[in-house]
Amino acid sequence: MTVETIHVGVEAQTLYIIPRGHITASLCPSFKRVLEDRLAPHSGVGELTFDLSSCEYMDSTFLGLVVHAAKLLKRLSGSLPAVYRASEACISLFRTMGLMKMLDFRKGTCRLPESMMPIEASGTLTPGLMLDAHRELSGLSDKNRQLFERLEQSLLISINSRKKEPE
Repeated sequence: MTVETIHVGVEAQTLYIIPRGHITASLCPSFKRVLEDRLAPHSGVGELTFDLSSCEYMDSTFLGLVVHAAKLLKRLSGSLPAVYRASEACISLFRTMGLMKMLDFRKGTCRLPESMMPIEASGTLTPGLMLDAHRELSGLSDKNRQLFERLEQSLLISINSRKKEPE
């Protein structure tokens, strides 16, 4: 199994994202910060490209952030994220979660910028981040809402119990 990494790069007005390996929630705090920074109105970015040629799997937290990224891009430029070289496993995940209409699947390979930087697994994976990511997925369909209902309830309980803890 390939070590899980996400590389990002910007060239012209395009943000490139290359997830490698079995992508799990551990990289999501850093990934969300990059998305929100690079897909902000002042960033100059208006396009988003995923190269999934080395991505073996994506967990639900990461998929929720893909939905978040698609929504940020839609507000920013009105376009859909381009997805290149997705494996059948990744396409199956997109289809199961209801993301097929939110992404622009393209054939062939995409030209990548010369400089790509890895996202470091930094920051804490909080119940709030996980809740936000799963709410993004739950908002796509009743099936997803039912699938993640218990998880969302557990995350809310965790968030509420942390608020009640003395400082």
